[in-house]
Amino acid sequence: LTAAQGTLSSLQSSQSEAAQKLAQAEQDLRDAQDAVLDLQTSQTATDTQLAAAQAAVTKAQAAVDKAQGDVDKANTEIGKVKTDIAGIQGDISDLTSRVTTAETNITQNATEIALRATKTEVNTAVQGAKDYADSKITIKANEITSNVTAVDNKVNGLQQQKVEYYYYLSTSPDSCTGGSWSTTKPAETAGKYIWQKIKTTYVSGASTESSPARLTGVAGKDGTNGIDAMHISITPTWSGNSCTLTAHVFKGGVELTDTQVIALGALKWYSGDTFISNGKQLTRTVGTKQVVECRLESGGVA
Repeated sequence: LTAAQGTLSSLQSSQSEAAQKLAQAEQDLRDAQDAVLDLQTSQTATDTQLAAAQAAVTKAQAAVDKAQGDVDKANTEIGKVKTDIAGIQGDISDLTSRVTTAETNITQNATEIALRATKTEVNTAVQGAKDYADSKITIKANEITSNVTAVDNKVNGLQQQKVEYYYYLSTSPDSCTGGSWSTTKPAETAGKYIWQKIKTTYVSGASTESSPARLTGVAGKDGTNGIDAMHISITPTWSGNSCTLTAHVFKGGVELTDTQVIALGALKWYSGDTFISNGKQLTRTVGTKQVVECRLESGGVA
């Protein structure tokens, strides 16, 4: 009985650990839900980021549901084991009473040696009951330990392990055509377009990929030929989701120096008709598609 109660104590400890894992899974779910809310309220969040965050919420919810089911099952099995132990205790009490009676009879009639066999039968019955209880408790303890490990693996599997950026030099501005994906960003090439996708790998070994997005713009229409015609070319430089745009001012096909540009006016960046910033460069964190324009203004004329 003492050994069975010790096993029950160990089983209850395992159940407590399962409950802690459930609490952690619930916290992970809340964190994932908060991340979705942050993206939903962010003006720069992409549909891909939002879809990935919502997928993380779904996985976290599944882990919570599974963990809750395992904890409930563990509680039920512990209740059954407690009932079994209570029955064993009742049997032991009854058997102890029988042993006491048998020993009294032996004292009264020492010549009835056969009564000792009755005591041996009692000891055998008690040992058999103990062995049965130990085997049942051990089985349930192993089941709970297995369930706790499964929940732990699923929760850990939701954690990101690494993020990789892939690039594609395409002959089409509308799709990835005529090239292949590489982790090395290609140089800008006339008549071709650079595309990017992001691969996220998790601890569990599972991975997700974002939809391809074009990084370089489409060339504009040729302007009217003229003497000393001026135009602005914008070069993007990416670092993760951060993009730095650099304006290059050309006159008559020759790029002007910063001093020459300042002599003509000021470079200003706009989103529609809304002024954003001054200067040759503009850095933006890109979550969704954005359209910006750089103007060279002098005396209120762009």
